[in-house]
Amino acid sequence: MLTIDVPAWVLYGAGLALCLLLACLWNRSLGRRLLLFAPAAALLGVLGAHLLMSLCTFQDTLNYYSQGHFPGYAFLTFWDGRYMMWGGILGVWLAVFLCFPKGQRKQAADGLAPFGILAVGFVRLIQGLQGGFYFKEIPYVDEWEEVYDPRFDHFPWSVADQDYGTQQWSLFLVAVLAALVIFLLLLPKGKGHAPGDRTLRFFGLYGAVTVILESMRRDEVIKWGFIRCSQIFAAIVVLLVLMLYWKRAAGKQLSRRIWALGLYFLCVGICLVMEFATEQRIAFLAEILSPDQCYAVSALGALGMAGSVYWMRSAEKQ
Repeated sequence: MLTIDVPAWVLYGAGLALCLLLACLWNRSLGRRLLLFAPAAALLGVLGAHLLMSLCTFQDTLNYYSQGHFPGYAFLTFWDGRYMMWGGILGVWLAVFLCFPKGQRKQAADGLAPFGILAVGFVRLIQGLQGGFYFKEIPYVDEWEEVYDPRFDHFPWSVADQDYGTQQWSLFLVAVLAALVIFLLLLPKGKGHAPGDRTLRFFGLYGAVTVILESMRRDEVIKWGFIRCSQIFAAIVVLLVLMLYWKRAAGKQLSRRIWALGLYFLCVGICLVMEFATEQRIAFLAEILSPDQCYAVSALGALGMAGSVYWMRSAEKQ
């Protein structure tokens, strides 16, 4: 297991500062307002990530994390390491809204979107370096002696679960690779599309990827019922992206828009059923499909959600 004797906040700060620097250099045409945006994005990103995590764990934040202080104290302690990615993303988006004039906001958001997903990739990489964002336990070569497969029992293929001492598959590598792919998809300007296209694709593609990654994740998972909070947020965000593309394409290719929306709901249904199956809540599916096969089907569903975004997007092309 690779260990880095550096505080987590230093790694996160350095990675996110680098992404902000690259974003500012790439978008120099936005002018001096970038000097206002950079600190605002850092501050609001951290505050948003902490606030959303606190709201999703409301009872624990109100009681357990606030012990020894006044009720709700933990809502204010944004330095305590409890963060949720969606809150950070919304905080940065709010910084764009506040720091740029109305006529420049879409241009700014589009220019910054590729570096937003790059920042997400940095965060996942650092989580991996800190021993987080992992999948299930890697296989043994000797079940009796509990000896792991030596090909995979080390970083970067696996990380150590600090609570149980087991070696878990490194899911963060998939997350970093997905972020790089989305980064490359967002870099080119969408020809024939109105301003805001890059921003919508950022939310749509990241939302689709999050659905499957959060399904597979085994560390620091927050659930409402048996579904992860981040999955719920992701599905809602992708739907909102589709609705905005629907509005942008008003009066154009109605049948294509209906089919794209239908594909989205079909894929959400597939992912939901697979969540039931992996939780052993649908007996006949649990007998037919192994958990790994369920995750593979969910991955196809997430890919279909991303496809529905591009299908809906194609209807607005001028």
